Amino acid sequence: MRGPHRLYRPHVVATGSFTAPEYASVGSTEEEARAAHDCVVEVVRYDHLPRAIIDGRTDGMCKLIVDRQSRRLLGAHVLGSYSAEVIQVAATCMAAGMDIRQIAELELAFPTFTEAIGQAARQCVRTLGLEPPEWTGNFEEAPAEVRRGRR
Repeated sequence: MRGPHRLYRPHVVATGSFTAPEYASVGSTEEEARAAHDCVVEVVRYDHLPRAIIDGRTDGMCKLIVDRQSRRLLGAHVLGSYSAEVIQVAATCMAAGMDIRQIAELELAFPTFTEAIGQAARQCVRTLGLEPPEWTGNFEEAPAEVRRGRR
């Protein structure tokens, strides 16, 4: 407290509540995103998740909002079981500035509710007409044609 300090400037803050049903969000709402960006919105319903079916908790959904040009996640919203845990993956991806193709390629545990993030990301990739990258690792290290979306 008496030494050097660093200002706290959050740029990605996930919020949520342990209500019934749980909800969580990070980033822009769909309305905010559409007002400022050309975006893609994809939703995965919990009744399409093996874990939700196994647990009998199929009421819920996960929504991803992605900027068409930058291919970055603008917002994520989850309603249903384990929302506060699921949103952490989206928040981490946003903070890291990941391209939606990178998010789609994440190897998330199966079966989990978090799988909804991966499913929604893969839907976004298809909607955008993109192919998954042919590399792994840092997006900035990808070949120029991949960064420009030509592959």
